Amino acid sequence: MAYVDLTRDLRLDVADYPRTTGVIVPDVGLSLVNVLPDGRLRVRVHEPGAGARRSCGTAVCAAAAAVQHTAGEWGTTIVESDCGPLSVTLEPNAPTLLSGAAGIAAEGVLDAGWLAAL
Repeated sequence: MAYVDLTRDLRLDVADYPRTTGVIVPDVGLSLVNVLPDGRLRVRVHEPGAGARRSCGTAVCAAAAAVQHTAGEWGTTIVESDCGPLSVTLEPNAPTLLSGAAGIAAEGVLDAGWLAAL
């Protein structure tokens, strides 16, 4: 995949992409990372059966780690999200620090009978 416009709604059909150096497995999630000219990242996630989704903290931290590892430099990376900028700080042999805005993705009430039936 050479180019994906992450400023638009993501519509991904794995059949559109030939299998070249890697394999795209249709039933796994894909995280697409766009490195912006100023070094910030934009991350979009495509989940099988659900399509494009907002990126979670795990995808954001993994994207920052992949970009920093590739560059051979550890430190802080800013990731643009729908809720605002997130900061991911990585150092060798240290916990990852994710900070920034948070938003409620969904609300609901859990039915105790449904839970008991599990």
